[in-house]
Amino acid sequence: MRTESDFFLVRDLDIEVEFQDNQEAYLISLKPELEKNLLAMKGKNIWSLGLATIRSDLLKHPWIQEVEIR
Repeated sequence: MRTESDFFLVRDLDIEVEFQDNQEAYLISLKPELEKNLLAMKGKNIWSLGLATIRSDLLKHPWIQEVEIR
């Protein structure tokens, strides 16, 4: 039986990397590091996560210019 809190669990993390011209190889190589950092969110209720904090932490990376959490 599904509870209300189960409905809002983070199940998947889809990370899209947008890059310009010759940045692809460099940015794609950084994606596993990003996924590792976000893995801690999997299985947690979205209402218990500090999404603003996660966003600001991601923006601390010099190679991240924009973050969209949806």
